Amino acid sequence: MREERPDHSDFHSFPSETTALSASGSAFLWRRYGWEYGLPAFAATQFVSWSRVQADKHHWYDTLASSGIAAGYALLVTTPLKKRYNISTDLEAAPDGAMVRLSYDF
Repeated sequence: MREERPDHSDFHSFPSETTALSASGSAFLWRRYGWEYGLPAFAATQFVSWSRVQADKHHWYDTLASSGIAAGYALLVTTPLKKRYNISTDLEAAPDGAMVRLSYDF
């Protein structure tokens, strides 16, 4: 998606990779270790998202969408597939496209 950053520096506002990295980590911690670890990590994700908006690097909806995509991916795909079928997944987003990789460990 081609969207201009709020500071008008380029057209890489979406996705917010920084926010996505933080959200995927917090979702993993929440799923694996429960709310005791997930809640502080989620709060850190919200701070990362807020700081990206305050720095005029992303719009609020860019960080919200990036958070949702990354957390949803971590919660719905990564852990269940690895545990049940021994399949590892990887999702990488870029301004000009995306890549999904599946690998099976023998």
